[in-house]
Amino acid sequence: EYVSLAKTRLADLKVSVDGMGLYEDLSGAAAPVQCQAKQDVDKAVSLFESTGKISTAVMEASIFRRPYFLSRFLPVLLTPRALPAKPDIRMAFIESLRKAEKIPSALYSNYIQACQRERERHRPEERGVVEVSADRQPLERLQDELQDLRHLLLTPGAEEVSAQLARISEALTVLVPEGVDEPLRQTIMEFHVDPPTTSDLENK
Repeated sequence: EYVSLAKTRLADLKVSVDGMGLYEDLSGAAAPVQCQAKQDVDKAVSLFESTGKISTAVMEASIFRRPYFLSRFLPVLLTPRALPAKPDIRMAFIESLRKAEKIPSALYSNYIQACQRERERHRPEERGVVEVSADRQPLERLQDELQDLRHLLLTPGAEEVSAQLARISEALTVLVPEGVDEPLRQTIMEFHVDPPTTSDLENK
């Protein structure tokens, strides 16, 4: 109801927000909508990096300017790319928006799958050659992804399981790349997602 009243008030004042960016442009030059969306994304990520929080302009846009937010801002933000092994600030910003339920589940899942395809496309032709971040080893990344999956499975109504499984698949590909010895690829891995026991928590 509050959103409807705000939109009605803007209409009464004959204020059009369709071509406006999320942030004030002191230059006064109007940019095309697509260019404006890229500027908004860059600014939003920059502010998130400096404050650690989603800017008010982005949160308000997700409510009051939902058409622009869904059809312009998010598509630019979620441009598929080969994701780095160590999450960068853009990934952290996207994750914060996801946790705030500002990114539709289907859109996020498609983004993760597209990023996985990009990674495969840029994979070195020489099999068995894998770039590994010195700050985050493949096994550590897999453990983190499995921990996130565990939380999702224990959360009623969680809808991000398929996207998380895609990330686990990517982590496994890095850990056990194609072309390695067959006996290694046949190793059985068991994943347990049972809730932690009291003794487990005490040990931690």
